[in-house]
Formats: sequence, structure tokens, C-alpha cells
Amino acid sequence: DAGAHRWYAARLEDVVPGTAGFDDSSGAVICSFEGGTWPDRLVPIDRVRFVRHRPNLSSVFEPVVGEILEVEMPRTPSAPSGWRRARVSSRQRGLLMVAP
Repeated sequence: DAGAHRWYAARLEDVVPGTAGFDDSSGAVICSFEGGTWPDRLVPIDRVRFVRHRPNLSSVFEPVVGEILEVEMPRTPSAPSGWRRARVSSRQRGLLMVAP
């Protein structure tokens, strides 16, 4: 989702080079979504992002108010799992409050 800084978990099923309607230099990929939540779709390669490795859990994680994070979103009946950018709006009793 280009404007909202949201990404959804998908499986790359196939690469389609030079797909009509997409930039010939990049092509597209066919993606399927976990549990068939959404139908397979053709996605431009430049909109695909691989999942980043999670940081080492032994490292200190102390984000500050105003910092931008990536927050995991669980799968729902109408959408696959994914992640999105969010800004730390406050810290209360060790919990982070975030907003898109």
C-alpha cells in the first residue's frame, strides 16, 4: 500500500518480466496471501518489500516519543498479516502508544 506505508505478508508465486501496464524494466510478480485472505494479484516489482530481520532480542530497545517504528499487524478474517509505520506518541508505564 504505497501511500499508507503498509505492507502485507504474501508469497511470491511467479515473476512476470515486462508485464503490460507496468514499467518494462521492472515487470511484476504474482503474489498469494496467507490462507487465501485475498485473491492472488499482480504487483509491480518496485512495490514489493521483503521482511526485515528482527533485531536481536538481547539488544536494548528504547524508542523515544516522535520516533517512527514498524508495527506488526495480525491476520484478520478480511486481511493478511503485515506491518506498517507508526510514530511513538507517548510512553506510559513502560508501554508504547503509537499512531499512524
